[in-house]
Amino acid sequence: MILSIALKEWKEFWRHRGMRLAAIAYLAIYAISLLVGVTEFGRFERDRSAAQTGLREAWLTQGTKNPHAATHFGTVAFPKRSALSILEPGALPYLGVAAYLRSGQRTGFVDLPARDESPLFGMIRLSPSFCWRVLFPFLIVLLTYSALARDRETGMERYLLAVGSNRATLIFGKTFGVGLVLLGTFLVAFGFGGLVASLAGGFAEEDTSAWLLLGLFYLLFMGTVFFLALAISGLASSSRQALTGGLAMWVLVCVALPGLAADYGRVSTASPSAVELSRIAELDLEKGFDEHPSREARLESTLNLLFKELGVGRREELTVNLAGFNFIAEAEVESVSERRRLGQARRTLMEQTAAMERASVLSPATALDLLSSTLAGTSAAQQDRAVDAAHTYAHGLRRILNRELAAKGKGLGGMMTGDRQLWSQIDSFDPDVPEKAAAAAERSRSITSLLIWFTVAMLAAGTVGLVIPQLGEKA
Repeated sequence: MILSIALKEWKEFWRHRGMRLAAIAYLAIYAISLLVGVTEFGRFERDRSAAQTGLREAWLTQGTKNPHAATHFGTVAFPKRSALSILEPGALPYLGVAAYLRSGQRTGFVDLPARDESPLFGMIRLSPSFCWRVLFPFLIVLLTYSALARDRETGMERYLLAVGSNRATLIFGKTFGVGLVLLGTFLVAFGFGGLVASLAGGFAEEDTSAWLLLGLFYLLFMGTVFFLALAISGLASSSRQALTGGLAMWVLVCVALPGLAADYGRVSTASPSAVELSRIAELDLEKGFDEHPSREARLESTLNLLFKELGVGRREELTVNLAGFNFIAEAEVESVSERRRLGQARRTLMEQTAAMERASVLSPATALDLLSSTLAGTSAAQQDRAVDAAHTYAHGLRRILNRELAAKGKGLGGMMTGDRQLWSQIDSFDPDVPEKAAAAAERSRSITSLLIWFTVAMLAAGTVGLVIPQLGEKA
């Protein structure tokens, strides 16, 4: 009997023109989002490859110069993107694409892609992840709202119960029937998306495992929405009530709760504005911080040091450029202050993410968002690793040049210069893409939230269908 009911639901789906059009429309929008993702990924890779090639050539052909000058002007590092970013762009539009590596300075990646886009793109950004988190749950509501309410409204439920079927058979049959349609649509779309991403960007071994985990978390979220919609259909006395309740649930789970969770993370630990950061930087230089004294004390210290080294007692007797020495001292302190602010920004981001993860207990879409962006290597926190890799590379660059300078500079009276042979000893910056599966394992709270929501939704659907008397049914 369960198989018969499931087959009945399957046939009714293919006979219902509106449902077929809804599924086809979703697949069409998803295909367009894949095309957008592949186009953006290909453009980024072409630009990154061209920029790296040009920088490498400029580095090798910079001519003969002192290694100190080479480290002062530095170079530029570009992060890599995983092919999974086609499916889940995450925070990439708001993360920089270039890090300028200069001697004594530590900076994050700059040049945000979103800054070059039209403001209209900020209204809605079509991506495969958007389709999974917002559009596919809407499709679930459309295909599920009438699963139980329609038969009760038309009297078919009473007829089936009268001819020997029981409520458990009815519920399980309809669950399998509608669920089979949705599962088939999910597998086709998700499998096609993985195929496109692997062909366009190339899947590494870790990318394949991350993609499979991503599919598992998507299934948990879709199952949560499906069972909630089924529970609403079981409670409603008519298809209209079921549709209204399903849409309200969709707005709450897919739109309202994620927005509230993001606002909670943003407000609970506020990020300083650009004006505030500028004010902090100026205060650091003016008043001093930690072991660094105030600007006035630094100037006095530089002046006394020059007096001692040159054996003079007045500024007028100095034979060096005092302003130049002050500039060097200020640059060093400013560099330390900048690293300090970057550390504060990193801690703020970690606290905001932790706050969002705490809020994911009340928002399964937020838990899915955190997990999917982590698995794709497109979360903001994961770029910190790219920043660390870039500065490790810059440190290695300076070490090679300074070692050469120390070895040969003394015999040349400090006039040692480098040429192409020296420059070629330094490899190009080629960082690994961020770790994904291991990073996702750290989001245990988000995984637990998804599992709890899925379990509660499944129990709610079973309770409504098997325990709670149906509205509109006489005892």
